[in-house]
Amino acid sequence: ESHGKPVRHDFFVAIGCFDAQLIEIQALKKIKETDAGANIIMCSAMGQQAMVIESIQSGAKDFIVKPFQADRVLEAVKKVIG
Repeated sequence: ESHGKPVRHDFFVAIGCFDAQLIEIQALKKIKETDAGANIIMCSAMGQQAMVIESIQSGAKDFIVKPFQADRVLEAVKKVIG
């Protein structure tokens, strides 16, 4: 709590692959409809430029490309949580 108000630290990571990218984007949009303030980091394989763009336009805070680099994951998380 901060000054009598609850502090929110919601965090969601959607991890997927090429075959599931439509489902991932739909899930992202549904989560943002339900909670516009949700912090979402999307993850997918390399070469998914269209998915990266659509994810960010749909409200994802960041996008991590697989295979994951530890430094890149930490950078994304720090960006989202401040």
